[in-house]
Amino acid sequence: MRPLSVTALVAAVLIAAGTAGAGGWATVQLNSTPTGLAAGELWNLDITVLQHGNPATPVLDASPTLTLRDERSGREIVYAATPTGTPGVYHVRAFFPEPGEWRFEIFDGFTEYGGARTHTYAPVTIAEPAPGAPPPSPAPEPAAVETGSFPALEVAVGLGLAVCAVAIGLAARRGRTPTAAA
Repeated sequence: MRPLSVTALVAAVLIAAGTAGAGGWATVQLNSTPTGLAAGELWNLDITVLQHGNPATPVLDASPTLTLRDERSGREIVYAATPTGTPGVYHVRAFFPEPGEWRFEIFDGFTEYGGARTHTYAPVTIAEPAPGAPPPSPAPEPAAVETGSFPALEVAVGLGLAVCAVAIGLAARRGRTPTAAA
């Protein structure tokens, strides 16, 4: 096989691999942040999941989650969002159980093309409850959810690239002719 055709074949494989992984991503939009909340106050959050960030393509069957992480202890609380009836919009009721620095992140749950992502946000300070503040209404139950997904598309593309590399190597090897020693 000529070096030029090997180069063209490798380029075609790489281009195909790049475009195969291009379709599976989403953005999330939040209707509020927890800025200004005190420990125990309810955070009603709507999460809008859009394929490619396009309002014309809301993700209808995502399963987003909200994770709260205490910066001091590392404790994590995961809440599952539920569909609201509006395409691409999911609702979560959560609260921060203690004051302090907390991080929060949204797993978008857009697993259709293997492109689900976790969207992270800057830490927020959750205040002490106000003196005499009523205890929170019944706390929402955190969900026991698995936020990871198997990267099937990435594995398939990787295996495809490996098979192509082996095929190219074998083809290049067969194309060589031994030369007699002078």
